Amino acid sequence: MAEKKMSGLDKLSRRKKLGFVTGSIKGSARKIVDRSVKPKRLVNIVTWKCNGNCTMCNISRMQDPAKEITLGEYEEMLKDKEFWSSLKSMNVTGGEPFMRKDLLDLIFLFQEKCKNLERVDIATNGFLTEKIVQSVKELLREGRTDIGVSVSLDGIYEMHDKIRGVKGAFEKTSATIRALRKLEKEHDNLILTTQCVVSRINIGHLKKLDEFCRKNGVPSSLSIASFQDSYYKNTDKRHLGLTGEEVKRIFNRAHFIDYYIHKQVDKKKRYLPCDSGFGTFSINPDGDVYFCNNLTKVGNVRENRIRDIWNSEKADKVRSFIKKGDVCRECFFSCDLASAVQENFPLMVKFGVVHYLLKKGVLKLK
Repeated sequence: MAEKKMSGLDKLSRRKKLGFVTGSIKGSARKIVDRSVKPKRLVNIVTWKCNGNCTMCNISRMQDPAKEITLGEYEEMLKDKEFWSSLKSMNVTGGEPFMRKDLLDLIFLFQEKCKNLERVDIATNGFLTEKIVQSVKELLREGRTDIGVSVSLDGIYEMHDKIRGVKGAFEKTSATIRALRKLEKEHDNLILTTQCVVSRINIGHLKKLDEFCRKNGVPSSLSIASFQDSYYKNTDKRHLGLTGEEVKRIFNRAHFIDYYIHKQVDKKKRYLPCDSGFGTFSINPDGDVYFCNNLTKVGNVRENRIRDIWNSEKADKVRSFIKKGDVCRECFFSCDLASAVQENFPLMVKFGVVHYLLKKGVLKLK
């Protein structure tokens, strides 16, 4: 039943929930005084290198790792302290980020230069167990920010191996999860979760996966397989996508996000806010800058200063397009939701009320 399913929001401690509320109040107040748009969240795609061969993704086969931004180029970009002054969180992803040799140096650089950075999240397939665990230990030892690690887990046993295209993938990933779970119990600033990319291949396998995660005490989150040429290079795999009714069947928790996703499917209209281009953006390994990977790029950090890209006429046009929401009708990502409500306290209250009414059974998913 939907009421029995837990979400990341449900698992947050009272202290962290209170911190988010107070942060939203402060952010709303700041926005009244300062109307300038500055990034609060960066999706940093640090490498195209990948040791997986996933059925729904072509990154490892179609990208050129030789063109990746160097540590020196990152350092030059971060000299603009004013531009980066509002950055609160960074999502480090790939490819497989732990295949980048200077990954820790890169993270330490952002932690040093971005004084308001509070959290660094790292997405990994979990194959490089020893390297991942040692790297996370070093990040925790420094203690500069909270560290989140999201391990890809698309199924159990043969299903995960099939989707990731690597024999023994489940065994490797499970070993990483066990080691990080142990580490999480010892460190308050480590947040571990698993991420399942749902496609036509594993949609009938989610119950088994949920049971595995519950048994092992690991939160599991779901995302719908996305098809983009700018990132995954996988528009040839659209046949693996899901129907609207299948999306509703997957997002069936008593949770405000699921509630609004159901409305989105039914009404063909985006209800969850997206902060892309306003508070969040992404940088590809070759320096291309995107507000949304479903849209055109807005610039390249090797050709122009990041501040000039962010404030360009092209960037404003993309923002206007995003604001209309037409492009978002079939997008079910809620990853930009947190930054969207950090400066919109009334919106956060609205979502909080809906979430409470769902938990109490006053509101129900259709």
